[in-house]
Amino acid sequence: MHKDKYAIFEGIHKSLNNATDMTVWNFIQEASHHDVEIGGISAYNYRQKVQNLTQGVNYDGLQNTLAHLFSVMITELVEQAMNTNNRRATLLNSITTMRDMLAQNANLTWTHQPNHPRFNQIFFDAIQKAQNLLQEVSEEVVSKFKIMPYSILQTRWYENMFHAATDDAQLEVMVNNPATYFYNINTGYLIPYSSYDSNNAAVDLKDMMNLTDAEMEDMVLILKQNHPRLHLEIASLHEFALANPQVASMAQSWTSRYQHQWCFFKQHYTDITKKNTLSCGLISDLFGKHTPSFAGLKKDWEQRIKDIFDDLKKAEPALEKAKKLNEENHIKSGENIVKAIKAKLNEMLSSGNQDDESDALTLIGNLAGITGYELTKNHSVSYYCHLYQSDQFIYFNYNILKQHDIGVDGISLTDAQKSIIATRYQERRQELIDNHAHRCAQLARQIASETTRHDQAMKFMQDSFLSYNALV
Repeated sequence: MHKDKYAIFEGIHKSLNNATDMTVWNFIQEASHHDVEIGGISAYNYRQKVQNLTQGVNYDGLQNTLAHLFSVMITELVEQAMNTNNRRATLLNSITTMRDMLAQNANLTWTHQPNHPRFNQIFFDAIQKAQNLLQEVSEEVVSKFKIMPYSILQTRWYENMFHAATDDAQLEVMVNNPATYFYNINTGYLIPYSSYDSNNAAVDLKDMMNLTDAEMEDMVLILKQNHPRLHLEIASLHEFALANPQVASMAQSWTSRYQHQWCFFKQHYTDITKKNTLSCGLISDLFGKHTPSFAGLKKDWEQRIKDIFDDLKKAEPALEKAKKLNEENHIKSGENIVKAIKAKLNEMLSSGNQDDESDALTLIGNLAGITGYELTKNHSVSYYCHLYQSDQFIYFNYNILKQHDIGVDGISLTDAQKSIIATRYQERRQELIDNHAHRCAQLARQIASETTRHDQAMKFMQDSFLSYNALV
């Protein structure tokens, strides 16, 4: 089942160019780094799009698969309901009115009742209109289920979900994603929770939905267009049932608290007695004659993958241009860093401040191999970064000149300062010689001590053996 399913989109992992061994993922990563658009959208959003095709939700069991399936279906039903009777525009108008009134009156709150001195009828009417609309949509969506627990879709409406400073763009985002911002979807009322050491549970897929034949056909089409990875998962489950006609039900069984597996049974799901198991009928019990299979899907997915490769191919010139510009900006920024550091060092050397001069000589001395000196304080300098197109700060560290491959050319040293560096060199050189001599003398003493201990041990051993021989 998994092998056939993954084979459908394995082409997306092939190399774009055998010469460079660059894959789709490598290309998108580079495009994201260089802020290049792919297919008319940002590389980040394009990566999400591709990930949803190949990864998405981890369909690692019946419970996760069904929970995600019904969550998506409820979300799509909410979208359909919002697209009727001009509801989306009405909701946007209501919350925009509330936002504008909150901006006009900072003392206005969502909880004012008619008897409150700050009560505003227009504001109150906007709240009621939005709440009634959301409740109306909720009831309409829930009516699509034969078992109608209203808790599966609860309106989420609370004070300060938007405020006076919320801009029009954010309000539109909220209205265009109602299931995210205005509802709580609780699939737990449809899919019973099951785990290790819990009672067996079952889901009746055949009597779950209350959709007409045309509505179910539209729902499957929406899943195919908007949620292709989920659609493929459904097709995979159906394909398995078609290939194994003896299978009558599917299930998820827990073998321990943290391990579970897919199971398929010949008997009806209500007759399954295996412990720690969540079971249901076949996926075709839910979608009926509209249940997708692999037939035709391979061609659809090949086209999707071809479209991705075409998008990346079209984006190649922009990426190459961005990479070239980035390299140029990197070189220019590096040159600015060098100029800024050298200018700062010259300033430190000529400022007359002894600490600044000493620190500058410490940094320059590091190029001459003089170690052991520390900076007396923090130093920084600003430079224009072409990569970020703004001024940036760089902070000095002991090894900054070597880090940026900066030489002494362009750094003005007086004879006195050169003399200080030479003196430091001699002092450091003598210090290292003295340390070496001290260490060698210390090691010589340790060797002499160890030799004495060894000789004593050998003499004691020899004397003991001679005494032993004299006795025997």
